[in-house]
Amino acid sequence: MLRPPTPLKFEQITDGPLNVPLKATSIRFSAGSLGVRWRDDGVAPTPTVGHIVRVHQTFLYIGDLTKIQFNGTVEVTYYHEA
Repeated sequence: MLRPPTPLKFEQITDGPLNVPLKATSIRFSAGSLGVRWRDDGVAPTPTVGHIVRVHQTFLYIGDLTKIQFNGTVEVTYYHEA
């Protein structure tokens, strides 16, 4: 039987990389009041370059959490897949 992921930590980030907990394997993030851009190739997004997440959208990301960066304010919850 599959277990749901375990939440590890919540934080709000503005313009930068994440503070990833050791066991984190995925994140769920939502854009602040202005929307946000993100990239996961190790390069910082800009106001015009990067994937867009609009205001109040929530996004699940599974990938290399050390490379994802944001341009704008995001609310992030970290998860661990058991």
